[in-house]
Parts: sequence; structure tokens; C-alpha cells
Amino acid sequence: LGMGEDDINVHDEWAVESMGPIADRTREHLGTSDKVIMANRRMLLAAIESSCDETSVAVVRDGAILSSVVSSQIKLHAEYGGVVPELATREHLRNFLPVAREASQRAGTESSALEAVAATQGPGLPPALVIGFQAGQALAYSLGVPFLGVNHHEAHLYSPWIRENRAGFE
Repeated sequence: LGMGEDDINVHDEWAVESMGPIADRTREHLGTSDKVIMANRRMLLAAIESSCDETSVAVVRDGAILSSVVSSQIKLHAEYGGVVPELATREHLRNFLPVAREASQRAGTESSALEAVAATQGPGLPPALVIGFQAGQALAYSLGVPFLGVNHHEAHLYSPWIRENRAGFE
């Protein structure tokens, strides 16, 4: 997710604009510039990914990955020779809550302790993305914490810096 030793995350204003009713609350936490940099920010974060055929939730504290739970749909889509977007979306709906509960349990934390929520905003399969993105928005809104939309491709670019369950930019 681009989190480093100092929990640095670059966030596009577009993602704040796309959040509807929680945009103002997120602006209060993050600011209003084109690129908002959250530097030297320590926090407990839930990270949600649903861009294609896997439902994933991770809990991260101060750059350390406390838990990461993934529910794969490989077997479901195998008979079709590729991912079927409608089936993937239904599976995300079915799998999200159990995956989120398991991630929270493995991390030894409650959702009420979260200080921010992040979710993949794109690119990916639009109907699949909507599940994780809106679940993340709803969770952030209900907790009164910032919501961060994450670019799927940028997250892949940052992934080489994740070592031994810790994200860092040494």
C-alpha cells in the first residue's frame, strides 16, 4: 500500500472527491492539496483489496503487517478459463465479512481501534472493485476515520519494499 517506515502514503484529491459523503471528513484529516502526503504518521490501518478474483484484508500497524487474509476464487473461475466479473463480484460479497473478521482476529484488534481504512480504487474489474471500495468507505465513515483510495498498479510498484511483514523504504 505504499506504507513505509514513517507510514508515508500519497493520496490523490480525485480519490477524496470520489468518496461522496465522507469526502469532507477525509479532508479534515488529510488536507486539500492535489497530492497529500501523510508523513511521520503512525497508525492502525485496515487495507482492503478486491480488484479482481481475490478478496483480501490486511491489518497494518506503523508499517508492520499484523495480518493478511486472502480468499482466492481460482477454483471458481477455472472452468471458464478466466475470471467472470459477475461471479467474482458475488464471491467478494460472500467473502468480505469472513475475511475481514479473520484479519481482525489474527491481528488481535477490534475494528473500533482502526485509525484509517484503505481500499483499492482501481484499476481492476469495476463491479469487483466496488465491493471492497464501498465496504472500506462504509467502515471508515462508521468509525469516523480517514478513507484512502489506493491505485492498484502503484501498490504493485511499492510491493518490493515489503519485507518480513514490514513495509519500509530504506
